[in-house]
Amino acid sequence: TEQGFIGLIIFVLLTLGIFFVAETVYHQMRDGWRKQMVMAFTLSLITLYLNLMLNDMIEVDKTGSFYFMGIAFIICLSIADKRERALEEAAA
Repeated sequence: TEQGFIGLIIFVLLTLGIFFVAETVYHQMRDGWRKQMVMAFTLSLITLYLNLMLNDMIEVDKTGSFYFMGIAFIICLSIADKRERALEEAAA
């Protein structure tokens, strides 16, 4: 409500982008542990979105840090998996 229509568009695009990247990363990973971690962080983001639908709690001091940490962990796991695959291909 504070950012208006433009804020809604940015938020929806960010949400769709996050879940698209998380799904892509999940299906590209080979390591079972990392797949489980991506799924766990994705599910934690889903719970934050459900909480957001019920009340307006995307605030920095409450759940905002968990939101951005979840996104960062998914990206970090993706980068680590890509590096591992590149090392395996270089060794082969």
